[in-house]
Amino acid sequence: MSAERPAVFFPLALIYKEEQGRSPAYTMIQPGRYRHYKGNDYEVIGEARHSETEERFVVYRALYGEKGLWVRPLAMFLEMVTIDGRPVPRFQRLID
Repeated sequence: MSAERPAVFFPLALIYKEEQGRSPAYTMIQPGRYRHYKGNDYEVIGEARHSETEERFVVYRALYGEKGLWVRPLAMFLEMVTIDGRPVPRFQRLID
């Protein structure tokens, strides 16, 4: 009789494919620490999909205050914003 082993989960780089014109573009969101352009740090946990539309969302946790859990559309998470006339990433990955 074999004993059941608990499931083990490993953090993975999450990849999605988006068609842009004729050539597909691949974008990767990696779990880890990110800084929002306004200065606060967040931990990206992973990616989730909307049950009806299948839109992709980033799931992340604030690393300050109440440490709330948040979701944001992947496209918005990855987009550039204009600050003082120059483009900057909305979230910048921090290297440990």
